[in-house]
Amino acid sequence: MEKKEDFSCIKAIQEIKEKGIESYFFGKTWDIGDYGMKFHLNRKGEIKIVEHGPDGTINIWKQKAKIYRKDGIYLFEDPIDKSGTKTEQFVIKRIDCEINDSNFDSKGSFIHFTFTNNEMKVLRHSALDDSPVYGDSKSFVLAETTKPLPNPEPWHKISFILSE
Repeated sequence: MEKKEDFSCIKAIQEIKEKGIESYFFGKTWDIGDYGMKFHLNRKGEIKIVEHGPDGTINIWKQKAKIYRKDGIYLFEDPIDKSGTKTEQFVIKRIDCEINDSNFDSKGSFIHFTFTNNEMKVLRHSALDDSPVYGDSKSFVLAETTKPLPNPEPWHKISFILSE
């Protein structure tokens, strides 16, 4: 590819800027790759979480996640457990779009979106030297892995800042 406008994440972020989060993400089914989770977003931003087990079992979580706008900011509400007794809520300050071009089996690239609040915390410690590994502590990933992009695309990542 020679023009940055041809990269899938550039196109996706441009569409999200023009049409909004609701238009791009709502009313679709997403997943998070190999984990067997499917996220069905309705037109109101409510997410029904369906877990597909390796043995063919299907679990539907009682508690739904939700993306919504309130007072001009986007919020994400996430169930922490399957029973629906605990939830976490955070402001979506940034949407990252990243191409995973390592899917050789399907001969295609996957496009991943991460909704994050930019809070950096120690997520774990390195197994090599026990040094702290920092990352976004509050985030949620959606991936268009149900329909991989037909041609492998160079890895790239772009962020869309919603609020500071």
